[in-house]
Amino acid sequence: MAISRKACSRCGKPVSIQTAPPISGTEGAYTLGLESVSVMICGENHKRFVYPDLAMRLMDHIADPEASGVYAATRRGLFKKRAHCAKCTTELPTSTTESMDFRVSVPLPDIQPVTLTLSAPVLKCAQCGTAQLPDTGHLLKYVFKAMAHAFRSAEIHAE
Repeated sequence: MAISRKACSRCGKPVSIQTAPPISGTEGAYTLGLESVSVMICGENHKRFVYPDLAMRLMDHIADPEASGVYAATRRGLFKKRAHCAKCTTELPTSTTESMDFRVSVPLPDIQPVTLTLSAPVLKCAQCGTAQLPDTGHLLKYVFKAMAHAFRSAEIHAE
């Protein structure tokens, strides 16, 4: 999808691409910071995404561990779900969580890359040493909501 250069949907004024100041949002124990976010801004300071699907592009990148380096444990078990390493499938100790920062650069066509910093609780695999989110469901449950809070706090909208 191409950059949307149409006039502001709120006031009808022309828009230009600018870089928003760093923003962040928190959901539970997860904090997501965004830097170098290009936005469309009109003369009335109304802001919208450069791409209507920008949030989904960012989440797709985070959810791809090969691209982002952010792994999430899988939960397996019939009656009692246990966390297993996303890389080597070793059962993870869930009693000890640490906090870790993941820094991810998301390349986007025609604009500068967006830098994401995710501060999150992680489980560390004793076998391969991979630090990972405690559950794949946390990507949607916490990370996506933290991103939505960040965009809302900066008053950046999809349209």
